[in-house]
Amino acid sequence: MPLVKQGTNTSEFFMSNIIILCMKVDIQKNSVKRIGDQIRIDILIDIYHENLADNGIIEITPVMNHKNKKTELPKLIIQGKKRYRSFRQVLRSLKKRDVLSVYNIYKALKVKPSGIHCVSYEHSIPYENWMSLGQFTFSYNTHSSGLLNTAN
Repeated sequence: MPLVKQGTNTSEFFMSNIIILCMKVDIQKNSVKRIGDQIRIDILIDIYHENLADNGIIEITPVMNHKNKKTELPKLIIQGKKRYRSFRQVLRSLKKRDVLSVYNIYKALKVKPSGIHCVSYEHSIPYENWMSLGQFTFSYNTHSSGLLNTAN
């Protein structure tokens, strides 16, 4: 069965010009189980980051993969202050469930001054035979018109 080891951490570094955005993801609690025809994911994720700009965004996407097969689960996004405010306006003007579904978002978070986020991630996906040999990992992405907040 796919497994994410407790205490596992991943660090990623994103470069924009000369300044680097550092991010670390720790898995504090994990449970990835097959229950009937579903895979149930129940994990506690600590995310640490630095220097996210007001218009910046970090996407963390849980991925179940094995060889050439993969299934991306809904992503966690951390947004800078301005981007989060715009995102909330979109949610108010459209149906929240539709927006989250179309963009495959599990949870959208506003950046915290501390740069520390603790997220409980609970999700189920349909079981496929290859998943019994699969690994559960994360992919990372950032975007922004101004990725890093350098005014500190």
